[in-house]
Amino acid sequence: MLLKARINARLGESLWQLGNYTRANKYFASALQMDPSVIRRLQTSLPVEIVSDTSPIAESVTSMMHKSPRFRHEEGGLILSVSASTDPQICLRTRLGEAISCTNHPVDSKQGIQSYSAEIVRRFHEQTFSMGIELSKAERTILMGSNVILSAQRSSNTQNNQDSLFKH
Repeated sequence: MLLKARINARLGESLWQLGNYTRANKYFASALQMDPSVIRRLQTSLPVEIVSDTSPIAESVTSMMHKSPRFRHEEGGLILSVSASTDPQICLRTRLGEAISCTNHPVDSKQGIQSYSAEIVRRFHEQTFSMGIELSKAERTILMGSNVILSAQRSSNTQNNQDSLFKH
């Protein structure tokens, strides 16, 4: 599934470069549905059009989204909508309006606009681009390569160095 998501993301990018935005968006959406972390892992960004209401919260969130490395503003891209109605929401949608990822976060009256905006943007990114499964530290270590092997190698090298030092 991870390989298929990676291929879809790369196909989306290639089709985007060729100007076939409709097909590219389908591949981007498919890649995100298979593996939400693929965009982050490939160190690429999604072409999006950001649409928002004119409320101060929506403007603050929109400003932060423009700075995100996960998105690039492109006409014809996926739709990233920011709404700060009674229940503020950030939503990534296809051009046909199908939701890919949406995040709601109630407003805390004690929280300032900047702090609130940063929190909802963080939650949206976490939900949209995280692996989708919780891994323990041990499981992450296994996936990333065990440092136990490195420790054993260092220990063995140190022992060999000490042995050769005492032989002379």
